Amino acid sequence: MRKTPTCHPCAEKQTLRVLDVALSHPNCPQYSQEEVSRIQESLVLQVREHLKTKPPETSPAELSFDAIKAVYELTGLDDPYSVLKQLSNEEAMEHLPRMRQWIEESDHPLDTAARMAVAGNIIDLGIRKDYDIEESVARILEEGFAIDFLDEFLQDLRDREVKGTHPKVLYICDNAGEIAFDRLFLETLIEHFPRTSFIAAVNGGPILNDATMEDAEFVGLPEVVPVIDNGYGLLGTVLSEVSQEFKKAFDEADWVISKGQANYETLDGVSDKVVFLLKAKCDPIAEHVGVTLFQGVFKRNDDRLVVTALGESS
Repeated sequence: MRKTPTCHPCAEKQTLRVLDVALSHPNCPQYSQEEVSRIQESLVLQVREHLKTKPPETSPAELSFDAIKAVYELTGLDDPYSVLKQLSNEEAMEHLPRMRQWIEESDHPLDTAARMAVAGNIIDLGIRKDYDIEESVARILEEGFAIDFLDEFLQDLRDREVKGTHPKVLYICDNAGEIAFDRLFLETLIEHFPRTSFIAAVNGGPILNDATMEDAEFVGLPEVVPVIDNGYGLLGTVLSEVSQEFKKAFDEADWVISKGQANYETLDGVSDKVVFLLKAKCDPIAEHVGVTLFQGVFKRNDDRLVVTALGESS
């Protein structure tokens, strides 16, 4: 996905939000209000100059990366979101037993687990610091997916297993907190597809509230599936930047489940084996995906392609 004109002012606002989070971190240097005002003004000017250098094909995720890192360098914090990420993980884990019960009691557990996974996508502190997990879950359980490729995806796994093959699925996680909901979805997938190999991936370094190995371990994800990191601390999944381990997992996968907006922005158009699981949390993304704001989708990268029983395209 290419950046849009509205991405520029959004990047400026995001930089100021990141600064606000960093300034509230207990390890951040203390600044007077006058110093904060000067820092804010300097950052905005710096970001505007930076944005001018970015070509039109730049994705929104890549557009804002350097601006975000400027805040990290300014404050001397490697992970300004560490406290908030931990709180998100703890809150999500409190909901896990009840969510798991809902899945177990559901007439369609895979569909319910997938909806809960995308409901967790509302936990995005890079876009907003306030969110309501209960409201998000209730809404997606009632509404379902605005674009729904789930049945076709699940049928392809069934067909592969019936034919004696052992399909591989790479699940790219998004944020801390919501990674607990990813665990539930993966648990449910594993239960229903015992001959399918699942592997999860997290970010290789801290950027906003993206999930890292530390977050995966906190929610117990390695107890469910093997977990790797992508080898870097950028936003989204830029295949030219990932580690060889991640690239191998991506290339060998029959399907890649990609969580969240940044992964959508960087993997859009890359491969028809990628399925996007996200909520559209800004207008450009919603328009590009083809839904309204805050609708959830389970969308194949190219909906024009038809999946056969062997997962081939026609």
